Amino acid sequence: MNRSGISGLIGGKEEISFNCSVPTTSVEHHALVDTENSTFALHGLWLNPVSFDWSNQSAEYLEPFTSNIEKFNSIDGPVQAFHYDKKTKRLHLHADFARQHPVFYYHDANFFAFAPQIEQLIKLLKEEGINPIADTEAAAMLLSYASIPGEKTLIKGIKKLMPGNSLVFENGKATTVDRNNLNSLKRDLNDIDEAIDLLQAEFFKSTKQMCNINAHHNRVQLNLLSGGIDSRMVFFETKNHSSDIQTLCFSVKDYVDHTVSKQISEDHNATFHFHDLKDGGYMLNTSSALQYDGTISYLASSHHRDVIDSLEIDNLGVIAGGAIGNGVLSEEFFIPHS
Repeated sequence: MNRSGISGLIGGKEEISFNCSVPTTSVEHHALVDTENSTFALHGLWLNPVSFDWSNQSAEYLEPFTSNIEKFNSIDGPVQAFHYDKKTKRLHLHADFARQHPVFYYHDANFFAFAPQIEQLIKLLKEEGINPIADTEAAAMLLSYASIPGEKTLIKGIKKLMPGNSLVFENGKATTVDRNNLNSLKRDLNDIDEAIDLLQAEFFKSTKQMCNINAHHNRVQLNLLSGGIDSRMVFFETKNHSSDIQTLCFSVKDYVDHTVSKQISEDHNATFHFHDLKDGGYMLNTSSALQYDGTISYLASSHHRDVIDSLEIDNLGVIAGGAIGNGVLSEEFFIPHS
């Protein structure tokens, strides 16, 4: 497995080296820029860019998104980035809000290296004479909980840059910055209409962004559809922006998810795809075992991987999920807390 993304090292044999590999999907873009004063890069799926082909924008436009943490935080979508100031020797490193595109890093007082996958980072370290040592505590977590919580990994010293976090490396010291602004959000809504309006506005915006990205890149608009209320709402909102939709359901054959999603698709002229999960044989599909760099059990996505591996659609774009969090507006909304 070769995951694309940003990588680099400071203080190694080559002193300074950076890279930004070509994305593996057509809806993603990348830009690696080297100027007199800095080197910077962005990589991933930018949902709210000034232009869908944002990698062609000028260095003057792109650089602030990499050098300024608040500016980077204005990007919607799974984008990772770095910025290196040649004068101050300060490095900024950014992970996306949900950590859909992982960034791993290793450092000491005189050395810093990062990469989009642990295997690649280990290779960089070995080239610098640094031999990886297994973290037995992290391994115990993986076996016990099917994941490794926090920034730990299976290799001592190699850390995950956590979701929604940025990192600043300067004068031999690495400082992480949590960009998640959840604590600053308004939490005292007393009007259910206002709450619904806010949720609806974000739902409409994100669905439109997805459809626009797929249409611009001539990608198939594929919606996961179980027949439940969440995936139905996403499907019907997608129809407002895309005239040609394909749907995908994965469940046990003839189960209610299968029959309901098939009927909805037929009623609305959507091409229907179905994958039978049968008796759980998908758990033997280990093709995603290395895709989490040993930080989470492959069983977390073995059913998704089994479906994707069998799907005969060549020009997939951004897939519409079926969850919108209808539990947000539960009856707890109406019950005042003491």
